[in-house]
Amino acid sequence: MSLNRKRKTLTFFFILLIAAVAGGLYVLFRDLTGPTVVFKPETDTVGKLTQITIELTDQVSGVASLTVAVTQNTKSHPVLKKEFTGKPKSVTETLTLGDSPLKNGQIELEIVSRDGSLAFFGKGNATTVVKALNYDTIPAKIFFQNNIANIKQGGAGCVSFRTNKPLASCGVKVKDLFFPGYMLENGEYVCFFAFPWYMTLAEFAPKLLATDKAGNEQSVRLNVHAQARTFKTDTLHLPESFIETKMAEFEEHYPNIPPLERYIKINREMRKANDEVIFQLAKKTTPAMLWKGDFLRLPRAAPRANFGDHRTYTFNGKEIDQQTHLGVDLASLQNSPVPAANNGKVIYTDFLGIYGKLVVIDHGMGLQTIYSHLSDISATPDEQVKKGQVIGRTGITGLAGGDHLHFGVTIAGIPVSPIEWWDEHWIKDNILDRIAENANADGSPVTPKPTVERKPPQDPKAAGTKPGDKKKPAKKKP
Repeated sequence: MSLNRKRKTLTFFFILLIAAVAGGLYVLFRDLTGPTVVFKPETDTVGKLTQITIELTDQVSGVASLTVAVTQNTKSHPVLKKEFTGKPKSVTETLTLGDSPLKNGQIELEIVSRDGSLAFFGKGNATTVVKALNYDTIPAKIFFQNNIANIKQGGAGCVSFRTNKPLASCGVKVKDLFFPGYMLENGEYVCFFAFPWYMTLAEFAPKLLATDKAGNEQSVRLNVHAQARTFKTDTLHLPESFIETKMAEFEEHYPNIPPLERYIKINREMRKANDEVIFQLAKKTTPAMLWKGDFLRLPRAAPRANFGDHRTYTFNGKEIDQQTHLGVDLASLQNSPVPAANNGKVIYTDFLGIYGKLVVIDHGMGLQTIYSHLSDISATPDEQVKKGQVIGRTGITGLAGGDHLHFGVTIAGIPVSPIEWWDEHWIKDNILDRIAENANADGSPVTPKPTVERKPPQDPKAAGTKPGDKKKPAKKKP
């Protein structure tokens, strides 16, 4: 073999060696960092049932393993150890500390995750995250401001309370309904809730649920004085002229069917769908009181139908449907201006099926008012309106047979009687007096009332008078 040929051969093998070494170095050192670790929820307090989520990501070498341990007073307890086949690019693991022998107090949660690289002689790069946490298994203590709440069937109630530690959530549960609570600036929690019109006195058993930041839940049965009501029954005779003319407006929703069949579908199916839209609007509430004082009603208006009226609909002498009226119908002059019942934020302005042109105002903390069958809407979405501000005019849109306003009130999407909210005395006794002394409905401070000592009735004999004696009238000051 010639010298040149030997040199070429050696050069070729030398290049291969360099390539092999370079390839090996690339494999070994292309990934020098461990997986990314994200700990959720972002909290400093956990309990037995707290769902801890650990998200691992490594787009280069994949995730190979995860080890979790908890340490308290220098004693370490394993929580989770897992190897991942296939080295996925991302992994999410959820765990709790309920099985760990921990006491209330400070703990450290250590999370170690390795990737699938060949670093550190094949062990992979490691990421270690240590979280200092407070372990808490004791539910919050509830201190009620006024324990007894008066509430009527179809009406609203209010409960206020304080706790010995911050809450993650709270509210009143009534069977399958949940009415969220809200915290005022002074640290007090307030919750409006309803006694649904369809629920019996025996079924109505509200309880307060309070969950702290560690996930510990406290459940307390509310002490309420509940009263049943007998709602009015009514029969509405639908004239043929109404069916023919009004049903033509809804033909696009239920085409190619007779007008009477269309009406029945609208009164049942569309009503249910429209009420669900109104129920979902409760999620748009502001977590603060926006209203103040009693709520306005349509001026110079006569009531045409009341809340809770059970209606039977007939056509040509035959019953065709039954529904419950969940508002108050108020009739005044045609196209009368409609005022906002109280301060709030407009959250809906659109045509909604049986309600026609509709405005919904949020007054905060789940309390909302409804104005329907309008002929014109002058309010705009997200507008902050003042009590008495004109938001539209009465009309006959939707399933209205004559010009009127259908006015409704909802709490967490559940309709309640509007009549209560028109009564300033009811609001004072059942809402404002149930909230701490230093918070008004508008958040402003309340001037404490002086304590008046009430003396027992005086014995007539001790006063030198006889039973039946008349007091002399007091002299009037000039």
